[in-house]
Amino acid sequence: MTARGISVTEKQALAQLHALAISPVRCTNPGCGTLIPPATLDNIPFPVAFSAEASPPRALFAAIHACCPACAQNHCRGCGVPTGCDGNCHGGDAWHDSGAALVHIPRSHPSSAASTSPRNGYNAIYPPPPCPVPSHCPAVRAIGALGALIAFDRAHIAMGARDHGRAADKPLIGPLHALVFFLSPPAPASPMSPPASGLLLLADGDGDPDGAPQADAALPALLGVSRVPTYAAALLRAGAGGARGEADVGTWMARAPAYGAVLRVLRALGDAGCQSVLVRPVHSGAGTPSWFRRGTAGDDDVWRDEGGGDTLRGLIRKLEGSRAALLKLAGATTFGPTVEKAHALCDGVLYLLLQDVLGEDEDGY
Repeated sequence: MTARGISVTEKQALAQLHALAISPVRCTNPGCGTLIPPATLDNIPFPVAFSAEASPPRALFAAIHACCPACAQNHCRGCGVPTGCDGNCHGGDAWHDSGAALVHIPRSHPSSAASTSPRNGYNAIYPPPPCPVPSHCPAVRAIGALGALIAFDRAHIAMGARDHGRAADKPLIGPLHALVFFLSPPAPASPMSPPASGLLLLADGDGDPDGAPQADAALPALLGVSRVPTYAAALLRAGAGGARGEADVGTWMARAPAYGAVLRVLRALGDAGCQSVLVRPVHSGAGTPSWFRRGTAGDDDVWRDEGGGDTLRGLIRKLEGSRAALLKLAGATTFGPTVEKAHALCDGVLYLLLQDVLGEDEDGY
């Protein structure tokens, strides 16, 4: 993302992702070869709730599978490789029916976050999915993230000029949690079968020496086109007190579900190799639904700066006051839910601050 809009490289990456998302997948079953229709990504319903954690909806899990209508063989929507799972498996069905849910982060003191490396990903937060497709390849993760971003942007656009408060946060939280899942998915509970009978968890070169999965080349640009950075920046500014510069603990606590979701998204961006989203100026634009309908990305998709050139990384670096205020609140009250909520937010902020320091040392950002 450049100061004037979308770079040529980003346009090419977005075009490749769009072509993949709208193209049919050919069944690889010998003697079949049926074309499997593309998934419908632009009308996936998300629950509207203030839940602290939420797994992606069944429809989004189904969208990253390509099940042959003729022989019922399932394929990965990202690369077309047979999955080896049952034709009725849509990932989400097994996830939801197994009773699995996103694990709530237990309350801990801020020092516990310091012992957690930012490279650890989300395996400690999310239980392993029973279906391997969500964590198979960068392309399928990008398709899943695209479905979440379209849902988020559609809800954000519907907010219009209304006050962006707690009520307006409600339809945005589910897509944000789904985005986290596809940015940094949990690993399957057991190793995958060999390529001849199933798909591999990671393709050759799909990962770094620390084991973190690589992001699809289009994902940072896709996030730049979306309204997620704009929303995240607005929340961080509000929590930091805006022009006053005094942490607004009341805002943090009143909108805790939204802050929790945004903190996880920001953490996932760093863990998934999408740090470029954090270091470029926050822009506002048309959003992913407009781009997805047209199929091409133009400079009008990113049409103005928000906040005079603020970056998400710069806003994160201003959160120490908020962390201290949340910690003070947790120590001043005995009401359990308030203490737990304040500690969870405090830990989330501390993780981002540590991640920023480690990232600066390693990458020179």
